[in-house]
Amino acid sequence: AVELEPKIASLDTLAAAYAAAGNYEAAIETQKKVIQKLIKADQTSEVPIYMTHLNAYRSQQSLRISYAAAHKPSKAQPSKSALKTKTLSPSAPPPETVKTVKAPETRPVVAAAKTKTTKPLSLKPTSTPLPYTIQVSAFRNSQTSNQVAAKLRTRGDRAFTCPVEIPDKGKWNRVYIGHYKTYEEAKAAATGLKKRNFRYVHVTKTPYAVEVGLVGSEQQAQNLKSRLREKGYLGYTLAAKSGQNQIRILVGAYENKSAAEELANQLKNDGFNPKIDLR
Repeated sequence: AVELEPKIASLDTLAAAYAAAGNYEAAIETQKKVIQKLIKADQTSEVPIYMTHLNAYRSQQSLRISYAAAHKPSKAQPSKSALKTKTLSPSAPPPETVKTVKAPETRPVVAAAKTKTTKPLSLKPTSTPLPYTIQVSAFRNSQTSNQVAAKLRTRGDRAFTCPVEIPDKGKWNRVYIGHYKTYEEAKAAATGLKKRNFRYVHVTKTPYAVEVGLVGSEQQAQNLKSRLREKGYLGYTLAAKSGQNQIRILVGAYENKSAAEELANQLKNDGFNPKIDLR
């Protein structure tokens, strides 16, 4: 429907579908287009409703929308009723190869509507680790790996990178997609990547990462990830553990703590306060 005509209603539905599939970055970018269209169409009274959807995706929550109590739709676009959100578990990734994956074409990022205040993140804490992920490529050059992962993110993949030292091969920079609770979930996601013609897809268990901070707002998360990018790292976010009302900013994914120590030391030297913890 969006390909035929990118209307507000169909874009909003596509964003909800991305979120239901765990592709929150794609959901966020799609929902930003909805907000922009509302502003251009001078339908600012509708913005708060759709901003609620956007904030849910930023908190890694999917939507359950009841249309039974929906407001009477206008001629242009239907308005939506109050929604209930339900947290979905994110995705995961795998190991090394010299082969590279063709990164999907990037799409322009549409800026979100500006808000006067920064709302705290409402990401629900979780006690469930996400140890599995899917490796799709590896590069000698860290900048190249970050660029590939960044392009994958623009297409909705939860991509991130991880520097590793491989015996007899030296330093490589792996590109991963997703964060998963079980091997079965990761394997199912890997099958989907193969259908998208990824040349190399490998599920791996990498339960440890380097945590560089806990934040309580979207702006704080963006600021910390921007600092990481300036130093050559590509950070990602996961839900905080039970008892914490924040989200975690992480870098990398490793099989054990000792494998993550070098990255933790590098981050410390670059001015961060890292600690190695379960993903």
